[in-house]
Amino acid sequence: MLEKTVLKGNYVYDYTIEQQRGAKRRLRSLFAIQADGASSILVSLTAQCLDTSYTGLEATFKDVIASYKAGA
Repeated sequence: MLEKTVLKGNYVYDYTIEQQRGAKRRLRSLFAIQADGASSILVSLTAQCLDTSYTGLEATFKDVIASYKAGA
């Protein structure tokens, strides 16, 4: 876990994963709860890339996550 924040009431996590014999990957995920009448729906949105590519994509990842708007 590199960073966790709350954005417009949604939870945003910035983290890395690495599988055996695999390249390290950088992920940015948003988790939101959307009310749907008497129940709720968990919404998740994740962007990922190779860790070595993240510097060039960081602004895009942040813009995509920030653009999320709950549906009506």
